[in-house]
Amino acid sequence: MQLPAAPLELLFSTNLAKTLGVKNPAPTSIRPGHFLQQWRIELVDNLLGGRAFMITNLTTLFTFLIPQVP
Repeated sequence: MQLPAAPLELLFSTNLAKTLGVKNPAPTSIRPGHFLQQWRIELVDNLLGGRAFMITNLTTLFTFLIPQVP
């Protein structure tokens, strides 16, 4: 597998950008050159009262859930 030539684009949800205190970058390309290039990161609540990072690929909608330590 070849990695994308362009850097990864990380798009933060509004909630995550506010929590981390960072400015949400605008997407640099509407159609990425490689399917692994664009990812969206959100901070979501789980049913047990904790939180998790949800990382989603914008092309394939493949999603990782990474729990946040309480």
